[in-house]
Formats: sequence, C-alpha cells, structure tokens
Amino acid sequence: MEGVGEMTLNYTLRHLKYFLVAADTGSISQAARDLNISQPSISAAINHLEREIGVELFLRKRPQGVALTAAGRDLIRATRQLLNHAKEFEVSAGSLVDALAGEIHIACFVNIASTYLAAILRSFYAAHPNVTVRCHIEDQSEILSGISSGRYESAITFDLDLTNDFNVEVVRELMPRLVISKHHPLAKRSRASLEQVIAEPFIVLDLPHSRNYFLSLFHNQGLRPNRIIPVSSFETIRSLVGNELGYSLLNIETRTAMNYDGTEVRYVNLREKLRPLKICMVTLKGSSPRRAVTAFNKHVQTFFKKMN
Repeated sequence: MEGVGEMTLNYTLRHLKYFLVAADTGSISQAARDLNISQPSISAAINHLEREIGVELFLRKRPQGVALTAAGRDLIRATRQLLNHAKEFEVSAGSLVDALAGEIHIACFVNIASTYLAAILRSFYAAHPNVTVRCHIEDQSEILSGISSGRYESAITFDLDLTNDFNVEVVRELMPRLVISKHHPLAKRSRASLEQVIAEPFIVLDLPHSRNYFLSLFHNQGLRPNRIIPVSSFETIRSLVGNELGYSLLNIETRTAMNYDGTEVRYVNLREKLRPLKICMVTLKGSSPRRAVTAFNKHVQTFFKKMN
C-alpha cells in the first residue's frame, strides 16, 4: 500500500529519452534512426508519456514531423537535466569510486575557444581523466539559447546581453585594443586613439551581440566609423588587417603576431576609456549542475585566476 503523498510514475527514463530525441530532431522518423528503433516504438512511447502526464507535448506534422507545444517546451529543460543526472548516477553506480566521470556539455564563445580552450581542457583532463567534455563552439546568441534550453550545462563566454536568467561568474576582464597591420604608421606606438584611425575602414566582428558591442565603443565617444567591413571570423579579421585593408578592435590577443597567410598585425592600447569585455562562466539560474560540471566551472575559474 502506498504511503500518503507518494507518487507512482508509470513512465520511465526510456520514455523521456525518446521524447527528448524527438524534440531535438523535430522528427519521429529521424529520432527512430538516431536511436536505432522503429518509428512505432517512438510514437508509442511519446503517446504513453502524454497520457501519463496528462498534456499534449507535441504538435504532429506530416510526414512524421513534430513540434513542441508550450507544455512540451516547459518540460524539455527538466527532461534534459534529469537524463543528465541519470547518466551521472549510472557512471557513479558502475564505478563506485569518488573520481568524477561521465560526459558534460560545455559551450564556448568562438574567440575564447581559439585562444584558451585547449589549455583549459589539457589541465582539466589531467585532473579528471574520466570526464569527457563535449565542447560546442558558438556565438553569443547560440550560447544563450543553448543554456536556456538545457542543451549546454555551462558556458565560457563574454558578458554580452546577459539577463537575470543566468548565474554569472566573472573570471577575467579584457580591454579592447586597436588591431592594425605591422606596416601601419601607428604600429610602433604604445598608445593610439580611435580618432587617429576613424577615417580608415573598420573591420568589425559581425556576430550576434558582438557587433553591437564594438560599434558602441565608437558611439560612446561620439564617433562613427567611416566605413564598416563586417567579418564573422576572428582569424579572417586578422588576415584582412594584416593585408592593410583596415583596422579592427579586439579584446583577445593571440600569442603570435603572424597570420595564416604570413602577414602580421600589431595590438596597440587605446587612450580612450572604453568598456571592457568580461569572460564569464554562465549557467542557468535555478539549475542543479552535476558534479562534473561544477568541477569544470571551478577549474576554469582557477585557470584564469592564475593568469591575472
């Protein structure tokens, strides 16, 4: 006989997994292929889950397409988190040791990844060899969307348009610097001003949120770039600058001045007081990070603390 307040769950982790894969793929047939089971099995599991929960989770589209309802969107984040914790439990139960193990999903802003991620992973794997880090290299828009939906458990990114929906831990502050060709007249200066280059083409990092940040640096000084060349790649910006097609502003400086094509750039400090970018560890507020995720977040904080 059940005790007062106890709940009987007539669905399993398998039902939830099928629901999650169908939601991620948007297709019953694709979910069946990914899971290597039949389409009727997927459909039956989802129908069973909807009956037990008492709400419709998907809008059915033909042929075999599905889209989450409002209730489905509310449930998907909790489902993803529950299945992640179930994986962690399975690993812990199998090993029965204190060592961290399992797979975690971490997002990283593209520019941060190209400069810091390899060193972070090298030292993290040395300390936690049984943890696999799935790295998702994205722009800010994709990172915030992925954290909100639960696709990513944590992110290393910049403080660009972060809302109160997120927990934010600042790990490093980076000032914007002028990036010019080594042949530029200002290349040997220790400092320069935006006014000295404002007549030249400005090569801007054209990614969601990033573009607005860099343009705001001019706006806040009462300036406007003469011509804007939008580029979505960090390395391409450096190449264009190295080939004397314009100047740029970047907050991250690479260890080498040479580009892939053999040209070189120089980083020059700016006289203006400009807003810095802050590298942050970001998680979803109200979430319960798994032990391996918490260990990774602390490791990143320590990594940048040693650099400061």
